[in-house]
Amino acid sequence: MDESKNEPKTANDAPFWFNPQGEQMRVKRFDKDSRILDAVGDTTSVRIILLDASDEQRWILRWCVVRNNYTSAGGLVFTARQLRAAFGASLNLTQGNSAKLVKEPFNAEVGQEGLFIRRGPYLNIPGPDTGGDDNSNASIQLTKEITEAVRELTRP
Repeated sequence: MDESKNEPKTANDAPFWFNPQGEQMRVKRFDKDSRILDAVGDTTSVRIILLDASDEQRWILRWCVVRNNYTSAGGLVFTARQLRAAFGASLNLTQGNSAKLVKEPFNAEVGQEGLFIRRGPYLNIPGPDTGGDDNSNASIQLTKEITEAVRELTRP
């Protein structure tokens, strides 16, 4: 039985946990030399900056969501591999039990508990939620521009 048929859909066929305002995200600033990427939309902003240039690069991802007089912000540390998987620049991510807890019940392609969940171009950081305007997660519909910027940014 295909359980995805029972999953609630939004008007644009995004997963129910994705806030449609994430469709408006675009690259505002990309500076490969400074290792900074800013993506913005009407209600959400995301900044990715290099934390540690070791062999296993570590990146800080910060987000801020402002909707209907409600503000939520947060920050997480990603490895380069996790960041590329989250933003669709690579599917090369070892999936453990933590990923199953995120992927299976929410019909996602890739995810890491407490970091992100993604199905197709629909990304939520740090995980799934209701998809409503009181959702504290950053929803980002990935464009080629955003995915390419992350791929370039994380290239050693």
